[in-house]
Amino acid sequence: MALLRLRITGLAVLLLLGGACRRDLSSPRASIVLISLDTVRADHLSLYGSARATSPYLSELAERCVTFERAIAQSGSTFPSHRSILTSRYAWHIGESDARLAEVLKEAGYVTAGFTGGGNVAGELGFSRGFDVWSEAKAGHRTFDAVLPALRRWLASRRRDTPSFLFLHTYDPHHPYDPPAPYDSLFLSDYAGPVTGPATGELLAKLARVPPFADFKGEVPLSAADRDKIVALYDGQLRYVDDRLREVFAALQDSGLLDRSVVVLTSDHGEEFWEHGGVLHSHTIHQELVHV
Repeated sequence: MALLRLRITGLAVLLLLGGACRRDLSSPRASIVLISLDTVRADHLSLYGSARATSPYLSELAERCVTFERAIAQSGSTFPSHRSILTSRYAWHIGESDARLAEVLKEAGYVTAGFTGGGNVAGELGFSRGFDVWSEAKAGHRTFDAVLPALRRWLASRRRDTPSFLFLHTYDPHHPYDPPAPYDSLFLSDYAGPVTGPATGELLAKLARVPPFADFKGEVPLSAADRDKIVALYDGQLRYVDDRLREVFAALQDSGLLDRSVVVLTSDHGEEFWEHGGVLHSHTIHQELVHV
């Protein structure tokens, strides 16, 4: 297995396969697995130097894989960034006629399947183009746990004599930062203040003045400890996702898909924690939002 982890521009994946797809479609070709972890900033992963053990599994993978240190997303928000990933074009140049990666690979004889958290990566926004199988989680259930059952069913039924393109996306690190126990207290166990995982949704939306609180005029008083708890909850979600990735790769391995695959693991954008006076994402292109 060759594992590449980078902010990938979609059609560049095809180039990793050399000319085989174009010159001799009858020869064995590698399958492609593209995994997008929504809202993961690079410097909060232990793989990229965080003091917290947020990504031990990714660090294990990196020991035998290629790691890109300066991967920069094309946008600070989900929709345009994923469109760039899947078209190999800058976000502001993408038109409806531009080919999507799944369309190109399907034409080249690949079986294509996408499993996403929906929302800003929904089929109705054009992301399902070119996919033979498309499954997206519903609002309130846009996590790995929601997409894994459908993924496992597809892995069990897929044709092993045909190369596959698998696109897997999850919103797990996205706000609200509400990881299950023990991840909710993994990195700040002695906090006794009012901030909880479920509360971060409304709290951060008010701070950022985003819907449904775009017109919010009040103040959101936060102590230093409260801010630390918010960041600790985000980091706890990263660790939760890292542990779920171990399950994902085990499922891919058990199905035989990893025997001959190029795997690309990336994120669409990062997250701000007051570095430039704000929180969340979509409002700037500072490094905390585009270094992935």
